[in-house]
Amino acid sequence: MAILTHQTYLFSGATALALTKLIDIKDFPALIEPAEAVETTTLSDLAQTYIKGIKSSSGQLDFTANFTGEAWNILQSRVSTDTFFELRLSDGSVFEFQGAFDVSLSEGGVNAPVEMVISVYPSSEITKKFD
Repeated sequence: MAILTHQTYLFSGATALALTKLIDIKDFPALIEPAEAVETTTLSDLAQTYIKGIKSSSGQLDFTANFTGEAWNILQSRVSTDTFFELRLSDGSVFEFQGAFDVSLSEGGVNAPVEMVISVYPSSEITKKFD
């Protein structure tokens, strides 16, 4: 059965056992990309051939949140170079990884919420935690 993104949370902490909700998020990026295709074609092949390479990452993972001065200050006080993260979905699925993060203010427009972006730079593989 399909699940909704409702009640999806981003947690972080100094250790994997000390995680707290970082902030209410509005969206999350693709966490696990497919492995790259490594071309192995030789000059005698009539078609291109490939082998499965390593998993690719889009680099930074951007999570959008509503801006408030209080939330900004809390995030700025927690910015660090080595943080544990979990993205928790509504069905209980948990994706875990380590990395550093930073926070930036998004652009704004007429009749729109002021938003900020939490950019996470993964330093470990992103894996699904098993129940």
